[in-house]
Amino acid sequence: MKNPWDQFFPFEGKNNFTDMLNNMDPNDVENYVQQIMKKVFGENQFSDQFPFNSGTFNPIVNNSQTRSSKIEIFNMKDHIYVKVPLNVERANHLKIQHSSYELILHNYPDEGETTTQILPSAVRRKGTKVSREENHIEIRFIKRDDIDYTEIEIAPQD
Repeated sequence: MKNPWDQFFPFEGKNNFTDMLNNMDPNDVENYVQQIMKKVFGENQFSDQFPFNSGTFNPIVNNSQTRSSKIEIFNMKDHIYVKVPLNVERANHLKIQHSSYELILHNYPDEGETTTQILPSAVRRKGTKVSREENHIEIRFIKRDDIDYTEIEIAPQD
């Protein structure tokens, strides 16, 4: 019996999907991906932005992105935890603010700088707790579960 998936299989010269998987050549897959990328994005339009295209992956990131990207956000069922790496001296100068959807850290990562992190869910205005550990602080937000929704009525056409 013929496999129904064979008609959708993209690699030329390979008629049987099962045989193809058993005798797969990585170069066929690579050539197929490159052809699709050229069709979708053009010949050399985005070639520098694809990390594995040239064989080496060297992302360019400035220092402020590297330092602030160490902030870890954990989205749990009822809480959001934010872990901010921070030494003891810097903790005394840090000012923390938050809205329903973002965390604002003043004087972080350096004096006079401000870092903003988008929170994955709405949080309550009150009930936020901060605990200080040896090399970081941990901020615990309570998720807001009473999000106000507004229903918009669609008027019928005449």
